Amino acid sequence: MSDSMSSPARTSIRWRSQPWSINRALLTIILLPLLTTMTLTGWQSLRLLESHASSRMQDEIALIGRALRFPLSQALIHQRPEGLQWVLEAAFDFDQVYGIYVYGEQGQLVASAGASQVSVPSERASGLALLGLRGGEFLDTSPDAVFSYFVPLTDAGERIVGMLQITRRASDFDHYLGQVRRQTGFFIVGTGVAIALIFIGGYRWVIGRHLASINDGLGKIEAGNLDHRIVPQGPREFHQLTSALNGMLDSIAQSHEALRAQQARETALVQRLHQSEKLAALGHFAAGIAHQLGSPLSTIGGQAQRAQRHQDLPERVVRALGVVRQEVARMERLIKQLLDYARARPPERRSIAMDLPLQGALAQLNADPDSPPRSVRTEGPRPAPSLLADPVRLEQALHNLLDNALQAGRGSTVSVRWVHDGDRLCYEIEDAGPGVPEAIRARIFDPFFTTKASGEGTGMGLALVETVAREHGGSITVDRSEALGGARFRLCLPVADEAKR
Repeated sequence: MSDSMSSPARTSIRWRSQPWSINRALLTIILLPLLTTMTLTGWQSLRLLESHASSRMQDEIALIGRALRFPLSQALIHQRPEGLQWVLEAAFDFDQVYGIYVYGEQGQLVASAGASQVSVPSERASGLALLGLRGGEFLDTSPDAVFSYFVPLTDAGERIVGMLQITRRASDFDHYLGQVRRQTGFFIVGTGVAIALIFIGGYRWVIGRHLASINDGLGKIEAGNLDHRIVPQGPREFHQLTSALNGMLDSIAQSHEALRAQQARETALVQRLHQSEKLAALGHFAAGIAHQLGSPLSTIGGQAQRAQRHQDLPERVVRALGVVRQEVARMERLIKQLLDYARARPPERRSIAMDLPLQGALAQLNADPDSPPRSVRTEGPRPAPSLLADPVRLEQALHNLLDNALQAGRGSTVSVRWVHDGDRLCYEIEDAGPGVPEAIRARIFDPFFTTKASGEGTGMGLALVETVAREHGGSITVDRSEALGGARFRLCLPVADEAKR
């Protein structure tokens, strides 16, 4: 039951999926009606032409009859048979005449020339003479059908004295009309064929080849060549169509490109979110571990310091205790960095001059009397512009950047300057070290990532800088220093409100 009900629907859909082609539509809607109209018009014109030709041939016989009327009337009135016969013989100089007959007043045949079997009976001729008929009619006599034209013969007083009959073969009419029909038919058929050929050739030249070019171009695009574009050609409408198609393809390509870019951004955001979640979890875990390790490490460091004060200890034991204290101090610094990185409280931002946290960071670097001399060159506008920042957190970030630059430069001069960049204020720290390869620049701010040898770095210093920058709504980037040849770190933060005003 369901199959029988669904069959018409499938048939309907199949019919709609195969619409007429332009060629077939033009042939059906334009060419066929045009040829039909031309055929009907030609047929009607042929009928009119046949009627006109028949009338003209009849007029020729009538003209001959009028020319012979006067001399025949005179010969009949004066009863001169030789005159009648001479006039009749002379009438055969006209090719159109088939037979000619003269009848008396009573309808008797007086004289004749040419075919003798088409004369009318005496009573018929008498009646025609008495009626004074001047006209023509076809007589079906064997062997040929003829056309007869009758002219009354009168005297000076217009009294009918006889009648003239001029005949012409009907085959003359048929032959002439047949020629007209053939010529007209050949003309109609030839013109129709020429119009059809011109129409089909014109369609292929003006429309078909351009549609084929568009179809080929769309086929290439469908096959996967999305960069292919259709070359505009042909009439203006095809230029407009191909331009619209190319514009649509450009828009689709732009949409796909924008979609791919959006998907890439979303993927990057998802990855960053996952990374942030992992880092947050790691930070909480590290903070818990740091709190648990803080007290034991302080105890170990204190015990090692007290043991070192004993005067009777061997030198190797004193050195070992010194190593213990150094390692404890390194672990305490790592714990402090972990706690700074994992701190969840929002920064206490206020408007401060850019050089103040930088001076604090430099003071921290110079506070250790055992560290080698530090060479840091600072430059920037005076007075320094103000920015919105947490002084303590910013000082920690700058301290880490300067310490990293001094270690990378191995004692060479480090350059620090502050610059105004639109709506932001930036610190630029440059060193003369080996720089940061492009392959690891995207990972340089990840926690625990370091390029230093084991035991020389914790991998948390730059991670803390990135956290401080993010907390303040700023950014930290790294590239190559054009002046010193090493790395250039750029820490940018928002401008203070009063600086904006």
